[in-house]
Amino acid sequence: MAPRTIMSLLLSTLLALPSVALSEEAPKPAPKPAPIWNYFGGANDDEGWEELSPDFALCKYGDRQSPIAFYDTKRSAMPPLELSYRTSKVRFEKKDRTMVIDFSGNNTLKDHNKTYKLVQMRLHTPAEHQILNLDLHPMELQLIHKDKKGNMLIMSIFGARGPEEHLGLQALLDTMPIVAKKVVEASFNPETLLPDKAGYYAYSGSLSWPPCTEGVEWRVRKQAISISKEQMKAMGKLFGRNARLQQQHYMRPIRETLH
Repeated sequence: MAPRTIMSLLLSTLLALPSVALSEEAPKPAPKPAPIWNYFGGANDDEGWEELSPDFALCKYGDRQSPIAFYDTKRSAMPPLELSYRTSKVRFEKKDRTMVIDFSGNNTLKDHNKTYKLVQMRLHTPAEHQILNLDLHPMELQLIHKDKKGNMLIMSIFGARGPEEHLGLQALLDTMPIVAKKVVEASFNPETLLPDKAGYYAYSGSLSWPPCTEGVEWRVRKQAISISKEQMKAMGKLFGRNARLQQQHYMRPIRETLH
């Protein structure tokens, strides 16, 4: 066989080999770390979250943001929230800005015939929402619910200083890890945190932490639970100030129950 013919056969064989053998895939870039955000304010007399990530743009440019102060409310004969809470497995994790409590089990809230499942609770000191003509409450519990489509409803409960400790809150404080990123698993009944009276405020807002997603339904209980001075101090020591600044209303309707 002629030398030129042999070289042609060798070249054809090399070209027929899989391309993967002749070149290596470029390494995938490492994922970007999540932006670190806090509650200490930005350069524009706000939290400055929109400057940290394009994903946080709604924190500045949204027109349905939370939290807000309640004024010019419209009283309405809204039905009471139907709650079905029971002792469930919970997972506590102290993060840099709050205590995140994840719920398992089938704890539900029904609002206007829509059923939501309790998935998480967060604690804020001081409170984020405010009732006009009242001082800002020292604490706010936010119970986060989702329906099957992922729609969110957050039921908020204020804590007000009283003469005695609140037993439900104390059960939480006794279980919470004090070290950041430490995880503790336990059992807890969220029903122990509910105030006696069923009245509430209702409005459409957002998550009160990044990415400030809008379309969140809020139901803020009108009656606060009573907590002791010692419990207030304990929460302040755990979290410091972890409440978002109040946002503009933008003519949103705010309803409140008759009682």
